[in-house]
Amino acid sequence: MKKAFLVITSVLVLATSAFAQDVFYPGFQLGIKGGASHTVGETDFGKLISPAAALDLGYQISPVFGLRADISGWQGKGWYATIDNGYKFNFAQVALDATFDICNMFGYKSRLFNPYVFLGVGGVGYFNNGAEQAKLPADNNYWNGFKFSTVARAGAGVDIRLSDLIAIELEYAANAQSDKFNSKKNVGAGLDCDW
Repeated sequence: MKKAFLVITSVLVLATSAFAQDVFYPGFQLGIKGGASHTVGETDFGKLISPAAALDLGYQISPVFGLRADISGWQGKGWYATIDNGYKFNFAQVALDATFDICNMFGYKSRLFNPYVFLGVGGVGYFNNGAEQAKLPADNNYWNGFKFSTVARAGAGVDIRLSDLIAIELEYAANAQSDKFNSKKNVGAGLDCDW
């Protein structure tokens, strides 16, 4: 029961971020986000959840299309399947996202709920690797010091309008980066990247 509660709570936290911004056309947008991140790994979902934070600055170019710069990161986790133990590392990511307001595709007006989708590209730096190379499998992707790779990202969200200046946003973002990200080789997924 405790495990099920943790998984459900984690999923809700993962998909939630709140921030103040002017989310409706026209204007600049400022977003401050807090939530959770999860790196796909070789253990239960809940064991790889870690804190995340982000700062967004964007501009709504038209009622449908916007651009935003995103700075995010904090902590990631990995897992040693052979000894059933975990490790942590830090990361910081910068990205440029193109946002698309779904409702405004059908005509602009003020709404309580404003769903959107986004696509983006950027880069991620990862550092403070807590993994121990000796405990990883022989075909690992262990890294030391500071590493950098490109990122492709996509996601969806909804803004819940509280006033003309403030909204609460629920957002889910998926980021794909180098397979070295969590020091583990991604096997069986057919992809040479970490999510």
